Amino acid sequence: MNLIKCNSPITNRVIYSRFANIGVVVLISVLSACGGGGATSGGTGSTPPLSQIQGEWNGTTSNNRLITGIVLSDGTYYMFYTQQVGINFGAGVLQGNSTSSAGTFSSANGIDFSLESLSVTPITTSGIYTPNMSFSGSVSYPTNPTISFSSTYSSDYLGTPSLSTVAGTYSTGGGGFVQNAMDSLTLISVSPTGAMSFGTSTGNCNVTGTLSPRTDGNVYNASINFADNAQLACTWGNQTFTGIGYFNTTTPQQRLFNTATQQFLLWVQNSNRTNGYLFVGTKP
Repeated sequence: MNLIKCNSPITNRVIYSRFANIGVVVLISVLSACGGGGATSGGTGSTPPLSQIQGEWNGTTSNNRLITGIVLSDGTYYMFYTQQVGINFGAGVLQGNSTSSAGTFSSANGIDFSLESLSVTPITTSGIYTPNMSFSGSVSYPTNPTISFSSTYSSDYLGTPSLSTVAGTYSTGGGGFVQNAMDSLTLISVSPTGAMSFGTSTGNCNVTGTLSPRTDGNVYNASINFADNAQLACTWGNQTFTGIGYFNTTTPQQRLFNTATQQFLLWVQNSNRTNGYLFVGTKP
């Protein structure tokens, strides 16, 4: 497939979700609808309003994929999706910026990062939501058929992210690069300080990464840096991919890949959104 409580410290957290076709995919979106706009800070500045659909959403699509979506407080969303056949494999991520108000969600600059077709495709997404309950809508492509989805809210997003919780060694559950399926990069471990260690990369790169807890939900900011090694030029150049990490310790993560509750989802992309890397793993 070229496939969000009010007035409390954690109320305005919401998520959004979506999945599609290949290896392993999960989509995360946030949904929270609270009346009112952004709070005004003292002095001359003002704080932008939080996304009303902030949170985590788990569901299915009209073409038989599982999805998990995360919508952050600023409206940025990441939607992970699975294959149509063999839902234990991830297929891609939908990512973009969104606006939400009075039960309506919209995004005009989305990208479908497909691991199945090794492609990036522009998308537009629209939908309706009931705060902390349900979120449904459609994803439109330039040429492919429109895909509809429905999802329900998960309170997992209201947890507090902690590096000591996410630290550990992970076994690979799937993933890869959008631009080149032959290049491999495997997350081996996360340290208590947030440093990420990786296994063999076939892209001739020295790879380092970091995780840091966000303050608006049970999500981590993620960053991976690619650099030339001593002998060869790195396939991905000297650049940094950024995105999010999500660690589920409570309910099975939408059973997207397996029933493990110690499941970690990682998605990072380059600055111009032409390539990305997805990892799905579990801790013993």
